[in-house]
Amino acid sequence: MLSDELKLQVDQYFDGELIKSNEEFLFSELAKDEKCREYFKQANRMKNILQETVEEFPIDLERKIFSSIQNYKEKSSWYQQLFPVLSYSFAVVLLIIGLFMFLEMREYRNEIKLTSQQMIEQQKTINLLINSLPSVEVESEIQNAVIIKANL
Repeated sequence: MLSDELKLQVDQYFDGELIKSNEEFLFSELAKDEKCREYFKQANRMKNILQETVEEFPIDLERKIFSSIQNYKEKSSWYQQLFPVLSYSFAVVLLIIGLFMFLEMREYRNEIKLTSQQMIEQQKTINLLINSLPSVEVESEIQNAVIIKANL
């Protein structure tokens, strides 16, 4: 029976990653198990087919790729050059507007504090004037006439 561990060892063998001490175990298992040998043969065929289809990387293709990259960098359009300038200037304008708004808010806050203090002083003055008035005496007659006399 072909286990996952044996499959892994066969795959590692063809990838060149199998440790030498494990190769002895793998080949002893190949000698014992028919299914393991079949899997080994299939993996070997697959490796051979892949090696036949591998082509050399053309050197001209590499040069073409690098030259097209250089041409692309040289062909950068005017809007790509203008975009960073516009974005930085927009950020500076926003920063200036934010600073201006902050300073204006500080000024308004100071004005509100001053107005609030003036209102408190006025309220105190009004309370003082109300408390300084003389007391009043209210009399009523039978005909529903109300007479208010100040005690001066």
